Amino acid sequence: MKNFFLILLASFFFCSLVTDSLAEQKVVQGTKEEARAMIENAAVWFQKYGKEKTLAEITLAGSEKKGEFINHDLYIFAYDFNGVVLAHGANPKLVGKNLYDFQDADGRYLIRGLIDTAQKGSGWYYYKWSNPISKKIEDKMAYVLKINDGIWIGSGVYGREVQEKVKVRIGIFKLFDQTLYDESLRGIMDQLEEDGLGADTATFMIENAMNSYVKAEELVQKLAIARMDLIVSLGTQASVIVTKAIKDVPVVFSVVYDPVEAGIVDDWEKPGHNATGTSTKIPMENILNTLKEMAPVNKLAVLYMPGEKNSQAQLSALQSVEKKLQIKVEPVPLFKKQDLEKILHEVVHTSDAIYLTGSSIVNATVPLIVDAAGKEKMITITHLEDLVRKGVLVGICADPYLEGRMAGEKIVQILKGAKPSSIPVGTPTKVDIVLNRKTEIQGKFVLSPLFINKVTKTID
Repeated sequence: MKNFFLILLASFFFCSLVTDSLAEQKVVQGTKEEARAMIENAAVWFQKYGKEKTLAEITLAGSEKKGEFINHDLYIFAYDFNGVVLAHGANPKLVGKNLYDFQDADGRYLIRGLIDTAQKGSGWYYYKWSNPISKKIEDKMAYVLKINDGIWIGSGVYGREVQEKVKVRIGIFKLFDQTLYDESLRGIMDQLEEDGLGADTATFMIENAMNSYVKAEELVQKLAIARMDLIVSLGTQASVIVTKAIKDVPVVFSVVYDPVEAGIVDDWEKPGHNATGTSTKIPMENILNTLKEMAPVNKLAVLYMPGEKNSQAQLSALQSVEKKLQIKVEPVPLFKKQDLEKILHEVVHTSDAIYLTGSSIVNATVPLIVDAAGKEKMITITHLEDLVRKGVLVGICADPYLEGRMAGEKIVQILKGAKPSSIPVGTPTKVDIVLNRKTEIQGKFVLSPLFINKVTKTID
């Protein structure tokens, strides 16, 4: 009996140790609020003490486990926008290394995602990383902040803090870097924030293929295995890739010209499958009527890229109304940039105006196209504001920010239980007539008062 009581006493003592240990673990785990406060304090340090002293103080936490920027399992890391570590509060040996291509345990290019988030100013990003206390790879969500064009910093929480507070995981994918995609994403984020899906209730995994189709396939596969609750795709080509690869997760697209023609959905009203979203499609009849108000046009050269579905869809839409509006549409296929100068020489002498579709070659060569057209006082027109900003004379354009807000509303509907297949694709609610004043002046264009009175936005 005596031995029994000794064993029982030892058991109580052991349980007490375990309980104390668990309680200690709870104490040492930092919270999201503490992580954000630490980052905001570091931002003050950059302003007050400068770059060198602040980076040294951040790294001090890793080298000597003390200083301003260490709190339980919380620490700060600092990078430049190329992925080079400038300071690290957990592992000073990383300083000077370029981790741009580093992947976490799920294969996620986490530094790229953190950079994308920081470039927007601030935000939260989910990935997996080693916990400095447990020494284990754990779920982590970091709050990042852009200090200036050369530095961004972050600090994150682990394990239970992530799982308990993050209810929704949203993946965001883009293939190309274009302003209209960023504007649409801003609209999406603003709408989600208004509907209670901000940093405290959702985490965002942002993947940018940076114009590489090879990288795009790889990143979409990463999203597919990352157990997202929903994926957002920006642009036609990006949405085609996502919807082909991912069939079991809801997809909401934005800045897509014609999702039916591209094969992303079955129907505008009843999309079918797992995708819905918003379209930038504006009736080509409206665009060509505006063109006719600017100048007499009998023949319109359309620069497009075979193989890019959005570009081909825009050509088809123009061809469908050419007879009605008595404008001959002349398709001008672009296969490579090197051929463009020779093609333009012929186009500017055989057509009255040039339509620029949304294609990768067109997007990369706008100044060359505009310069050639301007020398012949030839109007350039498009439906994309990005291209007007690059020099195209006139754009009849949907507002990408409002497209994003509309896509955000659809995201909320889906996360509340609605099926993407039952949510109609949204179309533009506001259309701007955008005029590039610099191109107008340099080309010495004389535009009719009727047209000028309809311009709703100018780019100087």
